[in-house]
Amino acid sequence: MNLKLYLFGFVVLLMYTKTVKKEKLPLYITSVGAYLVALLLDYHTFDKLLDWMQPMKDPEGGGYFYLLVMETIRSAGFWGKGFGAPLQFPQIDSDFKFTYLIHSYGWIAGLLILLAVTLFMMRLVRVVKEVDEPYGKHLIVSIVPLFSVYFFWPLLMSTGMLPIAQLEIPFLSYSRIGTALAHFAVLGLVLSVHRHRNSIGKPHTYMAK
Repeated sequence: MNLKLYLFGFVVLLMYTKTVKKEKLPLYITSVGAYLVALLLDYHTFDKLLDWMQPMKDPEGGGYFYLLVMETIRSAGFWGKGFGAPLQFPQIDSDFKFTYLIHSYGWIAGLLILLAVTLFMMRLVRVVKEVDEPYGKHLIVSIVPLFSVYFFWPLLMSTGMLPIAQLEIPFLSYSRIGTALAHFAVLGLVLSVHRHRNSIGKPHTYMAK
């Protein structure tokens, strides 16, 4: 999964970079080839897609999670069932945290979280436009697509709209300490580039004492 995300961010950065197409072609071919190899090495990829597309075909096996997610969200209602409402659901604090929040606080909470994430991603895209220094701009361009996947895939996965993947929502789900620190470090990097957007790349002058 980490390799797939890295290749995705690299291809987006490659598309954004202004270089000759002939120079990009070998990198495109290598990246797509590596992605396909990583996809084929995951023997459960096609089974997950089939379970997502036809959950009723195996309701006690691969389709169980999707049916459980849809039933949980459907029964939550607009205002949910309240804080601490019991819910028998695996990985409720990590991969399916969004499902639990909808179950507890209703569809209104889901819409507010989705709105907050959308505004956050729009702000990151705005940062890309405000930074003129090439290295800082390309750095943020490579980060924004990855953050988009890390945010929107678990949200849509938790509602049954995308196949299940081992991704936690940054800053919201309970995740490994290394993953959480990486998310905060990346966000700090983006904020640092934006803060120094007017000084990066300009020559500094030093006054002799």
